[in-house]
Amino acid sequence: TGSLANQTLDRFLTATTLEERLPYMSKSELSREELAHTCLAGPLETVKLKRLREMVPRKEDNMTQYLYFVTFEEANTKKRRSIVVQLAERPGVHPPLVHTDAFIQHYEKKITQFAKTKSDKVATFYCIAEARTAYNSTDLPPNLKKNMMRLIIKSHPDGKPAFNAYINKKSPLMESIGARKDFPLTVSRFCTLSFRWNTTDPQHPYIELNDIVAQGWEK
Repeated sequence: TGSLANQTLDRFLTATTLEERLPYMSKSELSREELAHTCLAGPLETVKLKRLREMVPRKEDNMTQYLYFVTFEEANTKKRRSIVVQLAERPGVHPPLVHTDAFIQHYEKKITQFAKTKSDKVATFYCIAEARTAYNSTDLPPNLKKNMMRLIIKSHPDGKPAFNAYINKKSPLMESIGARKDFPLTVSRFCTLSFRWNTTDPQHPYIELNDIVAQGWEK
């Protein structure tokens, strides 16, 4: 129920140790030792606003998703920032649980960090993507613009874009992009995507879409 999701989220946000949070967390791809070195190991910033944005029932696999917008305030600067927190419930399997890995990514700003530092590793993010043309892109080699599509990648629907990810129009991934497809032009989608840096042209390094892992953030 929505009230149980609210209670779970409140307890997760107000917990001060990893042990206190574990009952409210989904299974993570990180080990217990790795989790102990994340934001979940201690108190979080002060929550100034929490609201349920959307509840999405999925009858095909008996799951309900709860998407919350949570605004935190930094203690020293008083700056505020909002992230999306997802809870998933599978009746008979588990109550509403916070999507652990998505929370860590967004709270620790890993999406924007990826965009700032070139790497040879493939990175997977729970994000929001919107398909656009690449004609006006400034981070592509000029000779590639007509051959590429781009996805504007965000971590929050109302936030600034974190980066652009590009797809060659001849790529099999283009089967998911366009009218009446998973990524219609200019429509935002919650999704799980993997990316890599393309540094073939040192003067114009850019991020390319490596794979469409899933529609939505759930596993």
